[in-house]
Amino acid sequence: MRCIIQEKGSGERILSIDFFQKVGENGKHGTSSVKPDPTTRRPSFALRENPMRIIAFGDIHTSLSEVRNIPGVETADLIILNGDLTNYGSRHDVKKILNEIMTINLSVYAQIGNLDHYDINTYLDELDINLHGQARLFQGKVCCIGIGGSNITPFRTPVEFSEEELTAIGDKAWSSSSLRKHCIIPSSPLS
Repeated sequence: MRCIIQEKGSGERILSIDFFQKVGENGKHGTSSVKPDPTTRRPSFALRENPMRIIAFGDIHTSLSEVRNIPGVETADLIILNGDLTNYGSRHDVKKILNEIMTINLSVYAQIGNLDHYDINTYLDELDINLHGQARLFQGKVCCIGIGGSNITPFRTPVEFSEEELTAIGDKAWSSSSLRKHCIIPSSPLS
């Protein structure tokens, strides 16, 4: 995900969020980056003050070797960890991961992925950095609603939800948000 700020003639700033992934020359994940089509940016909304710099990533699976190489990670206003922080890990594993990431940037919020055990969700709640099933307002202008885990898979991973459960989690968080028109919703891909 990449955020782009555009300045309109009226001085109004527009934040556009592009979703893309790194794909190698042979179509596999890896070396080169697929450029997003600027005509399909979504969602867009006006920011009347200083824009937020948001970096979101997931699927760390306990590997932090490349985090420091993410451009702007040290100075971003918000880091969103979008699940799969561990590989079937526990609160002890995620504590090490969060400690390392928070040496880079303290503005971290996270949610569980399907390969994280559910006690990690409780730990994120205890730290007050959990996004799963919640709406959070950042800098008084951007709302983030988290939907962690994944839909049901044939692999029986630790945190899976039915489509109905995922909808209920999102609906509950959405109904608690007062700034709905300025929301970003990090979640696992749904089928």
